[in-house]
Amino acid sequence: MIKAYYVFRKDLNMTPAKLAVQCGHGTQLLMLSENYKILEDWQLNSDSRKVVCEISSEEKLHNLYNTLTEYIDIEEIWDSGYTEFNGKTLTGIAFMISEEYTQPEVLKKVKRLQLYKG
Repeated sequence: MIKAYYVFRKDLNMTPAKLAVQCGHGTQLLMLSENYKILEDWQLNSDSRKVVCEISSEEKLHNLYNTLTEYIDIEEIWDSGYTEFNGKTLTGIAFMISEEYTQPEVLKKVKRLQLYKG
């Protein structure tokens, strides 16, 4: 099973509508990703999962990005700042993982992320 993860900054206090749009941006970025095999399987699988998580700050988001990026492709989600923020703002990250394609130590870190409320 392949899951798409979206991790967003809680400190931005995004409205539900803004969060929904940011998830859309994340999906668009994943669809344009160069990670073709996992992407193709995710698109064709009727049980393609999406998991939305929160993280308490931009610093913790950067730490997570730096921890995972050595193992998997991660897309940064940026908002242009036209509505809720003043200027370009990093709102979150998006990535896909699969037990078939992802190393076990990364799966453990992401499993902890699902349970994390920061």
